[in-house]
This record gives sequence, C-alpha cells and structure tokens, in this order.
Amino acid sequence: MSYKRDYNKLKEHFTLKDNRVDFPEYDLTIYNLPFESNNNELLPSEEAENTIYSDAYHLYPDNRIQENRHFSYPILIGYKAGNGKEAIILLHGLNERDWNKYLPWAKALHERTGQPVILFPISFHVNRCPSNWKDPRLMSKLAKERKDRYPGLSCVSFVNAAISERIDKVPKRFYTSGLETFYDLVALIRQLKSGTHPLLGKINRVNFFGYSIGALLVEILLMTNPENLLKNSKAVLFCGGTTIDRMQGASRFILDKEAFDAVKNYFSSLDKHLAGDKHLSMLLKDFKPGPYFRSMIHSMKLRKLRNQKFSAMGNRLMVLSMFKDRVIPPSSIINTFSAFSNKVEGLVRVLDFPYSYTHENLFPADKPDKEGIINRAFNKVFNDAAIHLF
Repeated sequence: MSYKRDYNKLKEHFTLKDNRVDFPEYDLTIYNLPFESNNNELLPSEEAENTIYSDAYHLYPDNRIQENRHFSYPILIGYKAGNGKEAIILLHGLNERDWNKYLPWAKALHERTGQPVILFPISFHVNRCPSNWKDPRLMSKLAKERKDRYPGLSCVSFVNAAISERIDKVPKRFYTSGLETFYDLVALIRQLKSGTHPLLGKINRVNFFGYSIGALLVEILLMTNPENLLKNSKAVLFCGGTTIDRMQGASRFILDKEAFDAVKNYFSSLDKHLAGDKHLSMLLKDFKPGPYFRSMIHSMKLRKLRNQKFSAMGNRLMVLSMFKDRVIPPSSIINTFSAFSNKVEGLVRVLDFPYSYTHENLFPADKPDKEGIINRAFNKVFNDAAIHLF
C-alpha cells in the first residue's frame, strides 16, 4: 500500500464538481452530496459585526456568504464488506482549502475498518468559502495590506490572508463558525441515526477522526452528546485535543501572528466581551455546547467539568500526537488530559518518525521516500486509528 501513489492518484482525479467519482483500481467511489446549512442565525449579522468590509476581497459578513450555506460534502464508500452499521466523520484542520491531503486518510480509514468515511467541511473552509479567498494574486494584495498595517507581522501569507483578516476583525468567529458546524453535524448525524440519509441509510454508531482544530470540535460534540446521538461513539484525536490557550496557531498556513493573538486575547478575556455582546452571551449561555467550549479555552479553568466529561468517555477516546508538532505540541495535549495522572500516558500516544514533518504537513507527499519511511509512518498512524475505530 503506497501512501504517495494514493495521494497523487486521488488528488488527480477527485473533484467536487461531479456527483460521484469512481476509483475502480481501489474498488471505491466518492460521492458528493449536497447540504444546506440552516444555522445562519448563529453567525454574526452585519450589524452585530459592526465593521466595514471591502468588496475588493469578497470577505463580506458571515450571513451573506452563500457558499457557506449551500455546499457539498464527500463520502468515500468502497466495496469491502463492513458491518453496515457504523460510519466515520473526518474533520479537518483550520484554514484548509481543499480535501487533497485528507483523501488518502479517508481511504486508509475505510480500507482498515470497512466503514464509509464522510469528509465534512467546517464553516468557511474548503468549499464553504468564496473562490476569491483562494486566489493567490488577490490574497497576496490582502497579505501586503496586513503587513503594511502591522509592521513586523510574522507568519503572514496569501494562504492565510482571508481567514486572518476575518478573525482579526471579529475574533468571536472562531466560536460562531464552530457552533454553526456543530449544528450542521447534528443535522447530519440525525439523518444517519434515523435512517433518512440519502446514501447510507441507517447507521447505528457514528465515529470520528478529528485532526487539529477538528479534534476540538469532536471533543465538544462528545461532551455535549446532543440528543444522546453520540453515547457510544468512538473518536480519534490526531494532533489536537488541547485547550486553546496551549495552541501555537501562528503559521503561514493557518493564521498570521496578529490574528492568532487576537483569538487568544479575545477568549482569555471572554467575560469582558460577554458583558457587551448580547449575541455572544446568548450563544454561550443558551446553547448546550457553550459551557463545553468554555471548558476548552483555558487549561486551568472549568477543569472539573472538562475532566468529568473526558472520564465518562472512557476507552472510547484515543489521542495521537506527533513529537515534532509545534502548533499543537504533545506537551500541551498531555497537559489537557493531565488529571488522569497514570492513565494519561496510555491515553495520549506520542509518535515520532525519522523524517522532517510539520503539523501542517505530517506525511510529505512531495518528498522522495525510497526507503518507505513516510509510508510506514502513515500506516502506523492509520493502523492505530483504525484498530480503535473498528
């Protein structure tokens, strides 16, 4: 099984423009299913954002971005016999622009478990954002504007310019976008569990593979357990799972330094913002995920609630981290689960491999792999994940 070959083949032929994409050599098909988000009211309105937008970059207020409301999501289904009772939802990291790196991940999980794998986009990511946000020329201009506005700004690039500008202007988007995705996922899971899903029919157990910020979303889903839909769900958290205060998200591929600092500063002084923001106050106090999100802001706050929920998950949770990860270091993840004392070593597995990798590029497909080191690393991660999710 060649990771690099799979990556290139899947990347070359996959498209979101077709209803289905067949890969006969792999005995699998990827279906793209339409989805409509009915949770726009959770997003800041134009008035609530209280900021001016330039049409030049098509950033716009959240509730005016139609791509975020009407989109499609891929489901990878093969011919390998599974039990037909379970499915995996794979959640990506912050500021992802396409599914390329996740396609071989989904293929590996399916091949090892027999479960269909659903790739669901977080709000304003992948195909839930205007195409202009991915335009290198246009976003390079925005990146230059940010450099001029903030002299000495680090980690700025055309890749993260759109999300950095939007988060910098309205930091609470970090929560509201996640909350919208939370309720989109609840609607999807409700379909799966009730047997009304148009492709998969009835699924008895929905499992999760959450990477980076997707791991945080998985944690909040499991802690909340909406409508008791996830009482038996299993989850793998990959390079994620820490509290927000222990993330180091300033990266040319994620957020520039100013935007990341805006998020950390905003949520570290959340009570001050709640007093003057009725919309945010309502979303945190009146919606069930609110307390669990707050428990994941600071490692030293609401620990009892967080630990109580993690303890209740028992062996349904597996956490895989990478030693050289600097965005979400293993030490930060271990700290988040430290209340389990002697159990944390078994819960959080720290892996390392003898090649150069980063949080954003864990299995470099553009590097030679004559000795198969990257291939073995990839198989190690997804063998472990699949054993847990099977």
